[in-house]
Amino acid sequence: MKTWSKVIAFVAVALVFGACGSLLSSASSSASASSSYTAGQSSGTALKALYTQYQADGKVDMANVQNLVNIVSLVNNVKTVKDAEKSSGAYTDFVQGLVSGSSNLVNELNAETVMNGLTSALESVDTSKIDTAVEKGTSAVQSASAIATSVSEILSLFK
Repeated sequence: MKTWSKVIAFVAVALVFGACGSLLSSASSSASASSSYTAGQSSGTALKALYTQYQADGKVDMANVQNLVNIVSLVNNVKTVKDAEKSSGAYTDFVQGLVSGSSNLVNELNAETVMNGLTSALESVDTSKIDTAVEKGTSAVQSASAIATSVSEILSLFK
């Protein structure tokens, strides 16, 4: 009897671990299946953080290093789909990630407007100066005014 209970326990444990492994592998494969979704999710998170800080400050404060980090993240992630067709899977995945990462700040109603703003306003921004500023912890960014204006226009969409 002890042997059967050990066998049954072993089979039960094997089934549980097998099911968990299967769930984990399918979750990781679907999560890693689209780098565009991940980039969109990171962009959404950065956009949400920028918007939250924008609400608190009433402006995009370029002296705030965290704002700079979020802008760099946003710009770099948007660049992953700047040339993608709107009907492509990469673009669609990015938008879905953007909605998810922004906690629905970006939604079905404003997603196209946000994407148009992001791709047109941020794709040509030279982030090398911002990257340097973030690394040094300084706010001396030559193009801060242009970036602040672009981001402010995008963030004003959510009012």
